[in-house]
Amino acid sequence: MDAKTKKVILNISYPCTNEVVPAVIAGLSPKRDDVVISVAGSGDIPFAIAPYVKKVYAVDKNSSQIEFMKLQKGFLEARDFDSFCHTYLEDNLGPYDVSHGDLPRRKAYFSNKFEEVLGSLSKIEMINADIIPFMRGLKGEKVFFVKVYLSNILHVPSNFYYSSDFIRAFFGLKEGGLVYDVHKRERLVGVSFPKEIFELELKRTRKAERAENRFNSENYNWVPQVYRKVG
Repeated sequence: MDAKTKKVILNISYPCTNEVVPAVIAGLSPKRDDVVISVAGSGDIPFAIAPYVKKVYAVDKNSSQIEFMKLQKGFLEARDFDSFCHTYLEDNLGPYDVSHGDLPRRKAYFSNKFEEVLGSLSKIEMINADIIPFMRGLKGEKVFFVKVYLSNILHVPSNFYYSSDFIRAFFGLKEGGLVYDVHKRERLVGVSFPKEIFELELKRTRKAERAENRFNSENYNWVPQVYRKVG
């Protein structure tokens, strides 16, 4: 590992997603013409979504995670799958917010999708910003989107959003658009999805739940919910 790579990795929280990629795909049901806004995190979810859609905005307020995602993109472009997988971390998770099953599960997924992801990297735009204000700002630029992956950001106590700001953030989400939200089974805090704008999409939620329960053998207790914009 070179010094630059080591420096980036030491400053991140997520070297890989601790959610189940097929669950997110099942919940959001990405389509060819979709414009998607996604929490960047490790980059796994934006990388996984990109082959299915027109454009992905990968957004994270942690600049180190954006730098890590750029590093991962470089490994993909160099066809360096071993470095992309960071398998050496499996025995040295240290401060990272992932479990021992996350890295091999993620490696198995991307080993079957490598060429598709590699061919879709140009669809991804990486942005260092807080995703809710970022979405709110898109209204003035007349950028409209169809799918949103929020991970669990709405349920982290340190992330506080006024309800009015949260609602304005989704002005650019087209009617019928989907939002993927996830929270820990034992903890549900934060902003609620207003019923006058969103309804729980039961079919997509159940598909995501089945995938999460099937692939997450360590039972990380994630509860996915998929909402549809109705107003």
